[in-house]
Amino acid sequence: MVKYMDMDNYYDGYKSSELNCIDLPIGAAAGFYHRDNYFYYCFAYCLFMNFFLNYQADWLESRNRILDSLGLCLDAVSVQEANLLDQIKKCLDEEKPVIMIVKYGSLFYSRYYGWGTFNHALLLSDYNDTYELIGVRDREAVKEHIENGHFSSDIMHRITLKYEHIHTIWKESERQFAVEQLPYQGRIFCIRKSKEASLGLEEILRNAWKQEPVKNMLWEYAKSRAENPEAYTDQETEAMRRSYYRSFLPFFELLEKKLPWKEDGRKEYVAVKEMFLKERMHAINGIQLELMRGQKGSRALEALCSRDMECTGKLLDFLHRLSE
Repeated sequence: MVKYMDMDNYYDGYKSSELNCIDLPIGAAAGFYHRDNYFYYCFAYCLFMNFFLNYQADWLESRNRILDSLGLCLDAVSVQEANLLDQIKKCLDEEKPVIMIVKYGSLFYSRYYGWGTFNHALLLSDYNDTYELIGVRDREAVKEHIENGHFSSDIMHRITLKYEHIHTIWKESERQFAVEQLPYQGRIFCIRKSKEASLGLEEILRNAWKQEPVKNMLWEYAKSRAENPEAYTDQETEAMRRSYYRSFLPFFELLEKKLPWKEDGRKEYVAVKEMFLKERMHAINGIQLELMRGQKGSRALEALCSRDMECTGKLLDFLHRLSE
């Protein structure tokens, strides 16, 4: 049996430094159903993570709230070593791209092989039973070329792995997931179409407004981390900057490309965008400094978050008017 699902490499896509190396493959998997889904997922990810989801929200639930605007759903599929390949092939046979979350240290083609402990996602797109091969799309296989500037995005580069390689990667990752008690343990994920949806930024914004925005996101985050300082690692610092600042780079890029602008609307947009990005970077820098100092509920921390909430309100008001 041979199954092949045609997927884009997204040479015009984004980098994991702007989102992360799990959500970009999810976006690419969504792109199987419509190429623009990749870009819309990146837009919706920023929108929901910053304004409509508590940062402590369940990982799978939060992704499904993001994907719902695209008419898609991410299903968790329980797997064990004995049925791993059967479950992967079943999903692919049903035209559902597979997301397999692993540890960098489990990837023999990664520079982090043998020691990398961070989480990473592989996108599985095809298989060949005759030669026992799985098609895997992963930027990690060409990371040096990306860093050397040969590609402008973290492309979904396709490599071919033996079935035994997939088993080995899965087993090593599972061992670490069990220790860390992560929600990926014993699971792979597949994306399916759940309903008909009108694609477009306006539609994503309108769907978002059906929920109450969370304007004090950074304040809740800062309070939690101040109360649990041992959780504030270098990895956490980088994740915060990606989620709460750098994800806005593709967000605003898509707004500028996709929306029909009137001259007065563009002027207001530029002013709101520059104000928000300036104040958000100032807030993140200040919050991280206060957290490193071990400050709990300091006036400086409250002032930073208060100013961010004010700027967030202005941006949300502008986005709300755009979607009307």
